[in-house]
Amino acid sequence: SLASSLNMDCGFMNLNSADPNIGQGGAINIAGGPATISDTTFEANDAGGGGGALNLVLGATITNSSFLANVAPFGPGGAIRSPLGTLNSTDNTFRNNSTTVNGGAIFASTLVSNTDVFETNTARSAGGAIALDAPGTGQMQLFDGLLGGNTVGEGGLSFSGQGGALEFRGIIGLIEDTQFLNNTAPESGDGIGLGGASYNAATLEL
Repeated sequence: SLASSLNMDCGFMNLNSADPNIGQGGAINIAGGPATISDTTFEANDAGGGGGALNLVLGATITNSSFLANVAPFGPGGAIRSPLGTLNSTDNTFRNNSTTVNGGAIFASTLVSNTDVFETNTARSAGGAIALDAPGTGQMQLFDGLLGGNTVGEGGLSFSGQGGALEFRGIIGLIEDTQFLNNTAPESGDGIGLGGASYNAATLEL
């Protein structure tokens, strides 16, 4: 756990793990910040309480990095949990990350994403790839990205999934030149899948 900003150019792979029940940030937990991360691979990390790879309390700027097969079994953000501040993400790849809660790849309050790729991420509750959950304050901008093959809502009887690729609960969002391809929110038992691509509870401009 780190209490200040961090500059990185390296790799965190092969089952780095935080506490399997309540730990946050399987590879790194940054309590201060914001952090600056570039040219880094996070693969097969896990944290029970959220942020399978990274827990970023005050946000971060992340560029040209990969988040692959990270897992948050009981908390939000299969790869990244960023509950406060702004997460700036550019030219990153998020693939095969998962959580049983919200945000298969990213759980954040405010997100600015440029030319990111989100593929085959999964969440049980909401936001197969991305969950932004800050009603009344959260903001989102998605530019020139790809969200493909992400899924929400599977994993148990009587369970509903919202937003196969994206769940947005904030104040205002903007999406430009971004592709949503083959994302799904299937029915699961008695549950109802809502929003195969996106589930919004805020003002969203496309």
